Amino acid sequence: MTDASGPKPPEWSREDRRTFRTSLYRIIKVHPHFLNRFYQVFLASSPEISEKFTHVDMEKQKTAVKESFFLIVSAATDRAPWALEQLNRLAHQHRKLNITSEQYALWRKSLLNVVRECDPQFDEDVERSWLGMTNFGIHYLQHRPLK
Repeated sequence: MTDASGPKPPEWSREDRRTFRTSLYRIIKVHPHFLNRFYQVFLASSPEISEKFTHVDMEKQKTAVKESFFLIVSAATDRAPWALEQLNRLAHQHRKLNITSEQYALWRKSLLNVVRECDPQFDEDVERSWLGMTNFGIHYLQHRPLK
């Protein structure tokens, strides 16, 4: 389904959003260096990926990714205008970087592998919740029409 704002993002249930937030907080508490590990795995996933991050301030990048998780939850939960505006800016930035579907897939795979490694309560529900977050976010970044 599409409307004036582009294709409708995939569904992400309220329960899955709650499970995602609980998992994220648990990971941050148990593994404060979770995003370091994620970027270690992600950058090793492809020479192309590693090249894209050559001149990136990784501390700022890690902060931005962590914030994007919460933006996606806010956008998916109540379509918060501030969150949608931030995601629109992020979509614009990503398009200027020519991020491909394959690169998003590597991002998702790396993230899920590290979540599996870092969340002591990882199970099918947690995996589904993180897949929901990545599906919603990636869909939004790839399909949001630019103004």
